[in-house]
Amino acid sequence: MKRLLTVTLAVALVFAFTIPASADFKMGIMSYTDIGYSITSEDRQKVLTGNDNADSKYQAFVDTPIHNRLYGKFSNENMGGYYEMGVGGDGVSFSHEDEYFRKLYGWYKIGNFRIESGHTEPLGNSRFNPTQLLGLNEYGHIILQGWGNLYMRNTMVDVEYSSGPFRAAVAAQSPSINPVNLEGENYQPTWQWAAQLDYRSKMFWATLSGTFGYFDTDEEPSGADDSAVAWEATLMLEFKLGFFTVRLQPYYGQNIANLGYGGMADATAVVDVNGKVEDTDCWGGYIDFTFGGDPFLVHLMGGYAGADNDAYDDESQRWAVVVRGAWKVAANFTLSPEVGYYDYGDTVTGDIDQGSQVLAGVQFQFVF
Repeated sequence: MKRLLTVTLAVALVFAFTIPASADFKMGIMSYTDIGYSITSEDRQKVLTGNDNADSKYQAFVDTPIHNRLYGKFSNENMGGYYEMGVGGDGVSFSHEDEYFRKLYGWYKIGNFRIESGHTEPLGNSRFNPTQLLGLNEYGHIILQGWGNLYMRNTMVDVEYSSGPFRAAVAAQSPSINPVNLEGENYQPTWQWAAQLDYRSKMFWATLSGTFGYFDTDEEPSGADDSAVAWEATLMLEFKLGFFTVRLQPYYGQNIANLGYGGMADATAVVDVNGKVEDTDCWGGYIDFTFGGDPFLVHLMGGYAGADNDAYDDESQRWAVVVRGAWKVAANFTLSPEVGYYDYGDTVTGDIDQGSQVLAGVQFQFVF
């Protein structure tokens, strides 16, 4: 991976010196450092350690989260491209200090149509995220993923049509990395599909989107199901009222984790011992309320994720509330304090309390 970083920097230098005058090129960094404290409840520690006598735990941390990145933007008249490489680690274990590929895509616009292909966030909910940022490396918390927000990155080809405030798009995406585990020889006979409808004005945005995946199998045992589906539908609403912005994004679907969305606890289809598929109903959403302006913003967020299946003893329910500030100290330097409470709910089998966590700290942000 060190070679990847070297090659990326070399390519950037070549572009900087050879790119035509009519084209635009920008290279930048997003550098984040987390410093804070985690408090996990007694019940949470019992789940994490498997020790019924575990006590609550207080843990300090400092790290450079893996959503640090090096990026390049390229454009030339009616076309462009974008590259993003993640860098970061916990500052202790070298196994966590590395570079990795995040995004690479290009786009071409002709008339009212825009064609985009590459690896990035797919259409829909993954392109609209809450602003929770603290605690990725140590505790897996970022943009409330799995706590009411659906997010992933994959490879796709999409076509978008826009006219005034209205937009419509459809995309063929790479098959899921987490397919339904059917009995027999599993395969996915079609691409994963996504579609999106938008209305955008200065004060109001509305986006209705959905994703669909189909899973098949050959040589399944007698009586076993030979196919399964996964789907989700999301509605994003955003209101901009001067110093106030409110974003709501509820979702509903079945087997959503099998589409490839991350952090979706208990949201996969269940295949029983006879090969029969039990679909898991999934629902949730988040709200992100922002107020203020330069040099200080405040974000108030809440998220909820639920899932249920006939094979479960009880529903899966988890929720979070987060408060984050953003103080712009200088043009490229922001201090961002954040406090979040995360409730993990009960296990779907055995009805065991999975406890809670409080995460508090400050993120130092240098963005160029």
